[in-house]
Amino acid sequence: MGINNYKHKFMIEGKEIELTINCKNGYWTSAIIKGETGTRRCSGGKYESLKEYINEQKKQHRYSFNFFNYGYKAAKNAL
Repeated sequence: MGINNYKHKFMIEGKEIELTINCKNGYWTSAIIKGETGTRRCSGGKYESLKEYINEQKKQHRYSFNFFNYGYKAAKNAL
């Protein structure tokens, strides 16, 4: 499976977040290119599909956003 510079946009509390996603030889990476969540880059993990990877990234970015803006309890509850 190969994915090169796939762009995905989503919202967190009215703020647009955009990621660039790559997958080469089963190695997943992503970088935030628009918005701010507290997480800049992610890599690793075993995912069966782009959809599964995107769902996990959205969780990670939502957690980070809530952690850095509202604290641990809010971040934990946001999952």
